[in-house]
Amino acid sequence: MEAVLDCCTAGFVRAVGVTDMSCEELKLVLDAGFTLSMHTAACSVIDRRALSPEHDELRKRGGYKLFGHGVLCGGLLSDKYIGVPEPGFHTLTSFSQRRFLGTIRAWGDWNLFQELLFVLRSIGEIRGSRSVSEVALGWLLAQPQVSGVVLDAKYNDVSYPRTVLRAIRGLVLEPSDFSLIDSVVSAGRELHRAVGDCGAELKHVVS
Repeated sequence: MEAVLDCCTAGFVRAVGVTDMSCEELKLVLDAGFTLSMHTAACSVIDRRALSPEHDELRKRGGYKLFGHGVLCGGLLSDKYIGVPEPGFHTLTSFSQRRFLGTIRAWGDWNLFQELLFVLRSIGEIRGSRSVSEVALGWLLAQPQVSGVVLDAKYNDVSYPRTVLRAIRGLVLEPSDFSLIDSVVSAGRELHRAVGDCGAELKHVVS
């Protein structure tokens, strides 16, 4: 960390971003003298850890932006999974999907997740034939703490860019939509308590 700070001081590094850091880790980075440009963290309608007041205070102190990844839970937050049995880890095609299935299980169970999918689809139908993914993404982009999102398109899913554009263009969620979504999400466990702060699940995998 000291070597990177030296490079920043010497002008060799123009910007520093971090990924999936807890409040404790972010404090260490800021206390060391780093000026951060962004924090990329798992963030979705289910995973709201990076939106906590504690993270807000650190963003204000450090002046960096929050960009969400895992915003569609590896594609699980989509119409494709409405009304289907819970997939097993071995049937999922990527680490991302397996990771976020673990997130869903830590938050609640597959039945509660189905309820959330149904609510998102119902809202989407009211707001102009929008998909589950569009409403989930629209919810996240409406959060004042979020500056942008990172979507995984490495599997050449051409619908992802279209989902982003449709969520940005013309999708306006009403207060009743937010309340309905929150009522389902709040029926599950708070991930900060169930798993830990941002990135905790990755540390468990590594260890």
